[in-house]
Amino acid sequence: TLMMLVAIVWFIGRPVSGELATWYKRRNDLTLNRRSLRSLFCLVTFIVLLCFPWQGNVYSEALWKAAEYARVYVPYPGQLSELKTSIGSDVSQGDLLFTMQSADLDFLIDQGEQRIATLSWAVSSQGLDPRLRERTIVTRQELQSELAEQQARLAERSQLTVRSPLTGRVVELLKPLHVGDWLSADELLAVIVNPGASNIEAYLAEEDLPFLQTGNQGRFYPNDLGQSSFGVRVKTIASTSSRTLPEPCLASLYGAGLAVRANGKGELVPETPVYRIELEPIGDFPAPRQIVSGKVVLEGVRKSLLSRITRTVLAVLVRESGF
Repeated sequence: TLMMLVAIVWFIGRPVSGELATWYKRRNDLTLNRRSLRSLFCLVTFIVLLCFPWQGNVYSEALWKAAEYARVYVPYPGQLSELKTSIGSDVSQGDLLFTMQSADLDFLIDQGEQRIATLSWAVSSQGLDPRLRERTIVTRQELQSELAEQQARLAERSQLTVRSPLTGRVVELLKPLHVGDWLSADELLAVIVNPGASNIEAYLAEEDLPFLQTGNQGRFYPNDLGQSSFGVRVKTIASTSSRTLPEPCLASLYGAGLAVRANGKGELVPETPVYRIELEPIGDFPAPRQIVSGKVVLEGVRKSLLSRITRTVLAVLVRESGF
């Protein structure tokens, strides 16, 4: 940071100040003629162009998606025994979607029942056998531990009955999916969306943040030219920058416009500070069946080019100085 300040002062500030000082010393020698008037006119025009508030629009990559949606994953490795839904099916919250079986989990539960029965007998018989009375505390602790583990195993088996977390429509399903298929944990089974409300998620560059506020309007343009654009309104603006980018569809690594890099954890980290903004469609627009990528053009506060340059330079200086 210090080196950058020194470079700015030495290579920019020093020559400019020297030139201005020379002009001041020779002020009596300066006379107005056609060439000087033309130069003065060009200088004034340039300053006016820099200071005039031309630019007001803010541009950003964006995603249009359902306001309420859920991804359903395989909760535990096992075999699909029932398939109760399909793409396009309307479901209600709590409806049965899939039933799975796990022979390994059933075996562990059977073993747990046998061990609980053995430990329960040992606890109930401790008054009859002196050797068992000596292990009373240890046996009770083992029984309590086994009961807790058995409860956890039963909870895992209950998760093999997969139900819809919300009321909506199934828009995506693992393909091909048939009864008898073996599935791994955390595989995506289905995507369910509420076809009612939708919203638009975008990320704003730090230098554009002062020019936008809640309530500003704009327009969303889908990348798919077969879909129509529509008006949007800014709903919320994050107060802090996003440390990671949760939406790969917006990342430069996948062909989009937000410059990111992957860290050691596989997370997408923005190269420059960006702020998440949420927008809502103006009018009645049903939620899309799938996530739609595009761009938003928002009407911001009109600012001059000089103001934008000044803010950008100051932001870089503050960021590089560590404040």
